Amino acid sequence: MKASSSNFTTKANSNESKWKKKKVDRLSRLPDEIIHRVLSFVDAVSAVQTSVLSKRWKKLWTSLPVLNFNSSSFHHPLLFHSFIHHFMSHRDSSTNLYALNFSCNDELDDGHMVDSIIDHLTLSPTIQLLTISAECPVANLPQLSLCQSLTTLKLADISTEATTFDFVSLQRFYLFDCWFECGAEKTLDLFRGCVNLR
Repeated sequence: MKASSSNFTTKANSNESKWKKKKVDRLSRLPDEIIHRVLSFVDAVSAVQTSVLSKRWKKLWTSLPVLNFNSSSFHHPLLFHSFIHHFMSHRDSSTNLYALNFSCNDELDDGHMVDSIIDHLTLSPTIQLLTISAECPVANLPQLSLCQSLTTLKLADISTEATTFDFVSLQRFYLFDCWFECGAEKTLDLFRGCVNLR
């Protein structure tokens, strides 16, 4: 009885050590494209937090092709603004950016944060989808015409002095509760330059 008991213990220890040897971080072994796909469903804060998982994950967030910025993760708009600035300044500019979703639940006094994001996007030749939902004025909106790859634009709650858009490649344009300020001398013709709208 003792012999079989010790044999069982030895086998159990042997199986446990084999299991420990086989214990592998399979998630980190996935290709960057798949990890990026997974991270495209979470907000940018969570994506950055994955950098503590391992050396493999340390800089993965800097090359994400889809960015999701949401102010609900922050207690104050200034913290949100600071995070976005830090994120964008540390982003790997050699990687492609295909989609950016920006949502700010707080009313912003100015649109500097959104204008700053638009400035970054004009340097990205691959951006295809942009969503901006923020109660603020946006001055740099016409600059998006430089983004020749932009096919989908969704705007909500913004105000702008732009009276027409020249988004030649744009195919889908969504507007919700937006305010367009134009003087008596200007005519509002938003879609004049959007020749490929579906």
